[in-house]
Amino acid sequence: MYSVAWAVVETKTNESWVWFIGLLIKDLDINDQGAGWVFISDKQKVKFIYCLIQLLKRFSRVDGAA
Repeated sequence: MYSVAWAVVETKTNESWVWFIGLLIKDLDINDQGAGWVFISDKQKVKFIYCLIQLLKRFSRVDGAA
């Protein structure tokens, strides 16, 4: 499994997903209607990592360790 692409968008909407997937299809030259391709999002991990980073920052400010 490889990380292929990521994007920064203003908000997570159907329109932004259609835009992103459209670019991905074009860049990867997928012309067989996606047969054999699977895209997996790991967004739940990103939220978890973001929470850990915020906790680390808070603890660093309190006692100067970390």
